[in-house]
Amino acid sequence: MLFNSFQFALFFVPVLVLYCLADHKWQNRLLLVAGYVFYGAWDWRFLGLLMLSTCLDFGIGRQIGQAEGSKRRAWILASIGVNLSILGFFKYFNFFAQGFADLAALFGLHVSPFALHVVLPVGISFYTFQALSYTINVYRRRMPPASSLLDFALYVSFFPQLVAGPIEKSHNLLPQMQNPRTVTIEGVYEGSYLVFWGLCKKVFVADNIAVIVDAIFRGKGSHTGFEYLIGAYAFTWQIYTDFSGYSDIAKGLARMMGFTLMVNFDTPFFARNLIDFWHRWHISLSTWFRDYVFIPLGGSRVSRSRRALNLMIVFLVSGLWHGAASKFVLWGGVHGLAQVALSLHGNLIDRALSWIPQSLRRTVGIVLTFHFVAFAFVLWQTDGLLQWLGVMRSIFADFRFTGAAAGQLGKLAAFVALPFGYELLQQRGRDIWMPLRWSVPRRALLYAILLFCLVRFGAFEGEQFIYFQF
Repeated sequence: MLFNSFQFALFFVPVLVLYCLADHKWQNRLLLVAGYVFYGAWDWRFLGLLMLSTCLDFGIGRQIGQAEGSKRRAWILASIGVNLSILGFFKYFNFFAQGFADLAALFGLHVSPFALHVVLPVGISFYTFQALSYTINVYRRRMPPASSLLDFALYVSFFPQLVAGPIEKSHNLLPQMQNPRTVTIEGVYEGSYLVFWGLCKKVFVADNIAVIVDAIFRGKGSHTGFEYLIGAYAFTWQIYTDFSGYSDIAKGLARMMGFTLMVNFDTPFFARNLIDFWHRWHISLSTWFRDYVFIPLGGSRVSRSRRALNLMIVFLVSGLWHGAASKFVLWGGVHGLAQVALSLHGNLIDRALSWIPQSLRRTVGIVLTFHFVAFAFVLWQTDGLLQWLGVMRSIFADFRFTGAAAGQLGKLAAFVALPFGYELLQQRGRDIWMPLRWSVPRRALLYAILLFCLVRFGAFEGEQFIYFQF
């Protein structure tokens, strides 16, 4: 059941109406049933897995709250072990089995990898990390264990952000489940605005740009370096508008019902360096790894070499989180190496750019950061390191500008102009709600433009969101 489908509209409108008529207890019951219906529409067989994960973490959370000393530590290790084992079985078993066979082959041994033909449960990476946030926070005494299984089950299965985030921390979202909420006209208006803008990013921008990306990276025949460069730009904008579009819709749906979800993207293509980029891109995941991996490893309170190791571990694991393939690990490694360089040698980089006038230095940083991000994302469109290096070599060595490239560049510019201009205004004002504060005529003009783009050029084939595969 996709957000960009008529089926979802038929599902959500009755849920919202009933939600407005119910009291707090029945609101939670309604949303829990709605979450299971929503998830079951993907594949009902995995509802049992979602329920099992919910019950296990609820029970373990209560045990952690009652235990002391070594028993408390044993329970949190059990939670981490069970959750990661379930995630590993469904998502990574085949990847590690093939990796073991490849490693054995290096030593002249023949091992036939045993592959499991199982379907990856949609959203398992997201709700597993969200459930782990709860048990870890209870272990750290940041919050008491939940007293109601219904409230906790709703926290795990809240349908707006169940399958692709944002990955909410338990101390932010769970209290919103436990306390009464009020549906307001202002909340419905703000939520509708986010849903509308998110749909425009997905249906008008991302799904149309996907045609350009597929033509370059999936099409037959060879391509010039300039065409690959356009493909890198196009995929970077596609994945951003696709995923941030989902996050906006999720935040908007929740806002209509009185919930507040965290901001998951904050104009990331205006980041002045890669450290700044990761403060703006997929914020819920980056802060999850910061709070539950990087800081427990020692964070920045250790030696320079240990800090570099901590950063590499975080980014390699983050890459693996995105997919069970070597290209995702390589992508994480590329970003990890860049983070290490900036973290340990940022002053040298600043001095290397000191010849650039101060007024232009931020712009140069934004351009360089975007290109690094775009070139790293090309890994996702390749079969591995060798093919990626081939594409990179072509980009930097083959500057032929063909008629096909001109057409692709024109289409890309036409679709990117709207989100780029929109976020340029947001970046200058540092306010994601800025359009809501405009005068009525300006807002009416904005909505008219968005509606025209959506109706006239929107791709309404119900394309799946990219991050559903993670």
